[in-house]
Amino acid sequence: MSLTLPGRVGDIDVDIRTPSERADGPAVVILHGFKGFKDWGMFPVFAERLARAGYRAVSFNASGSGVDSEGRFTRLEAFRRNSFSAELADLLTVIKALKAGKLGGPVPAAIGVVGHSRGGGIAILAAR
Repeated sequence: MSLTLPGRVGDIDVDIRTPSERADGPAVVILHGFKGFKDWGMFPVFAERLARAGYRAVSFNASGSGVDSEGRFTRLEAFRRNSFSAELADLLTVIKALKAGKLGGPVPAAIGVVGHSRGGGIAILAAR
């Protein structure tokens, strides 16, 4: 399932992979790094693996990533306006939507966050 949420500097493109069983189980939010995006490198495979393991996997393009829903670097103005605080706000928007049951299923039993590179730093800031 894919959807769009309003972000700090533009749209947040979100993908949700749901396990075949335990739709109300735990969820994991996956954050890309600087100049990355949700469909780059290992992120799709990682999200699929999490879903097969019973987690709802939520990956997204931060609104300032510059990348559109097709994976093209076309959102140049959003990329110019990106910041750590914008990416943190986007993550918190995704978590809020997840807690409200707006991302493909019931409210998850628990929510984990994992990030790569700069996304790891944003995850730590969110955990504060």
